[in-house]
Amino acid sequence: MKAFSFSLQKLLDVKEALERAAEARLADCMRKWEAAKAKLKELAARCQQEVSQIEALGGSTTHRHKLSAHMRYLERIQAKVHLQLQAVVEHELAVEQARQELCEYVRERKSLEKLKENEKRQWLAELKRREQKETDEFAVSGFIRQQDVELVVEG
Repeated sequence: MKAFSFSLQKLLDVKEALERAAEARLADCMRKWEAAKAKLKELAARCQQEVSQIEALGGSTTHRHKLSAHMRYLERIQAKVHLQLQAVVEHELAVEQARQELCEYVRERKSLEKLKENEKRQWLAELKRREQKETDEFAVSGFIRQQDVELVVEG
């Protein structure tokens, strides 16, 4: 009897490749998400620093020009914070989507592996049954030969 071969092996190989690709996509999405969060944290720190500088100037009229410049800069930083916050949310959604995609590929691969195990178990049972049949046939033919030899010796 020939060696075991899984009938859906090519499909299993494809699913494993898709799973590896999904893992790489997830890692890439997570890396981008972490970078976006780090940038957001940096912008928030710059915003807080600018607020501190504005508070240090106080409301004096001598620093009105500086105060105005700081306020415009603070507004630009706040706009960047808002945009970066949107980017973080988008990256988080991409991570979740990549994670779900990976889970689906893992589920499909595991199903195919289960099918492979069942198919191999059936193949082994069939192999054992055939081997037992051959053994029985040898035993029966040996017994018949022994009986024939005994009849010839007696006769």
